[in-house]
This record gives sequence, C-alpha cells and structure tokens, in this order.
Amino acid sequence: MRDLEKIKNKLIKKDYILRLIEEAGRIISRALSKEEFQSTEVAFDIIQTGFKSTLGLDFSFFDAFSPEDSLRLFTSDDLSAKSYIVGDFYNSLTQICERDEMSVDKNYYKDKALFFYNSALNLNELEITEEIQLKSKIEKLNGKN
Repeated sequence: MRDLEKIKNKLIKKDYILRLIEEAGRIISRALSKEEFQSTEVAFDIIQTGFKSTLGLDFSFFDAFSPEDSLRLFTSDDLSAKSYIVGDFYNSLTQICERDEMSVDKNYYKDKALFFYNSALNLNELEITEEIQLKSKIEKLNGKN
C-alpha cells in the first residue's frame, strides 16, 4: 500500500512539472511570436509576467540575486525542473536581445540561461528526453549547432 502511495505521489509531481514546463513554453512562444515581438518591451513584459505566473516569483526580484542565490529561492522539490524552466525564460530573453541587437544584455541573459541549464543537468533529476533537449539547448547557446 505504501508503494502505491509513493508511485501516485511521483506521478502527481511529474504531471505538475510537465504542466509548468508546458505553460512556460506557451508563454515563451507568445513572447517570441511575430505579433508580440514587434516591441521588445512587450516581449520582455510577457516573459516577466509569465515568470511570475509560472514560478510564483517576481522576475526583477529573482534577477537581482546571483544565479546561485536565485536557486535558493526555490524549495528542493523539483529544483531541476524549475532550473530548466528558468533557463528557458533566460534563453528567450537572449533571443529577444539578439533580434534587437542588444549585445550586452544578450550576453548577460545567455550566461544566466547556461547557468540554470547546467544546474538542471547537474541535479540529475530530469527524464532522459528532457536531458537530451537540455543538452541541445546548451550546445545552441554555446554556438555548437
């Protein structure tokens, strides 16, 4: 009976994380869409609002901390998945800056994205498909694609 409860809790946790990842993906897709991307300010606002709705933290507050300290704002539960999501948000900001030729900001966001992606990998809690996708994103950010 106890084993069934553990399995059930694990499935609920996995479903929750998948929903978070899907929601973050929808928000990022919207921010990077042609309609919303006409204004860098609008795209940034979508990302910041989505960050708060997905992860429950104000982006500017979160971003004010060093990446290491930022990770401490999350509970230990699902830390790798949350790091993965944060990496995606920073990666999207990198793409916005690239399109608007904001090279200083681009490098700042790129470094943050790489930190969070590598943190997610180092925690060894991701599924193999998520790990493969993450390694691909890291290679792209490093210009190896």
